[in-house]
Amino acid sequence: MVAGHVLPDLKLTQDEERAIVREIKGILAETIHVEDSFRQGSAAANTKMWKEVKARDDFRVYKERKPNSAIGRPKSNGGSVSMSRSASTNSSGSNSIWSIGSSDNDVGIVASVKDPQLPMIVADGYIEGVVDDVLFGALAGDEISWRMRSTYMKDRFADAKILATIVEPTQEDPYRYMGVKWFSREYPPLIAPFLQPRDYLVMEASGTARDPNGQEYGYYLIHPFRHRSLPDFSEFGIHRAQASLVYICRQATSDRVTIFGRGFVDPKGGLLRSLSVTLMAEAITNASNVVETAYAKKLGYFMTREQSRHTHLQEKTTGVCACSRKTGRRSTLTPCRACGEGICSRCTVQRKLIVDMTATDVTESSLPFCFSCVLYAKQHPPRDIAIATVVRPTAQRHVPTIVRL
Repeated sequence: MVAGHVLPDLKLTQDEERAIVREIKGILAETIHVEDSFRQGSAAANTKMWKEVKARDDFRVYKERKPNSAIGRPKSNGGSVSMSRSASTNSSGSNSIWSIGSSDNDVGIVASVKDPQLPMIVADGYIEGVVDDVLFGALAGDEISWRMRSTYMKDRFADAKILATIVEPTQEDPYRYMGVKWFSREYPPLIAPFLQPRDYLVMEASGTARDPNGQEYGYYLIHPFRHRSLPDFSEFGIHRAQASLVYICRQATSDRVTIFGRGFVDPKGGLLRSLSVTLMAEAITNASNVVETAYAKKLGYFMTREQSRHTHLQEKTTGVCACSRKTGRRSTLTPCRACGEGICSRCTVQRKLIVDMTATDVTESSLPFCFSCVLYAKQHPPRDIAIATVVRPTAQRHVPTIVRL
């Protein structure tokens, strides 16, 4: 595999940055339209069009059974900054993608870069948590947070690089990010020997916005990108795959979030479409792990803060755990890694967190925490932690001259 450092940092002009912003705004508008159509329909209404391919708890993934041909449909080379498009939504015809064949899935920015023989994938469902935790879990505006996210979400990379940052998180908007990234994935060990290497060049964005009804939603997306200064590595036997995936999340109740996802993965290189759909379904289902990723990030932050206060935590001690204070029963106690309080084995909760990160590897370890700290991390609003760990001082930030989404 060609290392990411071979690719140069990307210097975008203001016109190129504006083109990327327009592209992302168009993709979001298109996805909101499809989400609305999807929610008005029912999977049971037309099982001939959609097939459930994966489910996890209340989150389900579907694929088109028979992708339609692209006759009369414009074809694009991908998200090139020289070919920015506005959203192409179809307001006529049926209001449900369960009962139509082409108005939503065969037109628009996402469809224009998709091979017509590849099925579109959609996902819909609920996860426990709040939108802020979804956004914090997905946030990856720098290489450290990107590697943390990929580790906790089990989405490992063989190599990766941030090529350009257009919008960085701020104190006012700590979940907002927009940039250009390159990466190559690690494949599962059972299939890795049979697959040729593939890489991806994408624009990535996350943040919050408001739909046409004025309702706030969170979003995360990646979409194929091209630039004349960023060639592919086909001469080295590496296939430049394409991936377009958009998530829209909304607060449904005080502790539940709805997530709608739409997109495709085109692995190129003659990979079986059935395997492509399997890999895509697995990737899109991983979205249900994003809140747990936020919890792990928060717990890790509290652990680091405690370590900065105490340079050395005694591994074992003998004393009275909080659960035995009435009886005075003494037992062997282990310090909670987030607050330092001694806890007995009955009160210990093990959590697997990142404990070391080098240039080439990330190390995780199961560590002891008390129930109170685990619950506190779960319930603690992530905004101030995002500001403390991701937002850079204004003097160090790139301030773009672009309009807000």
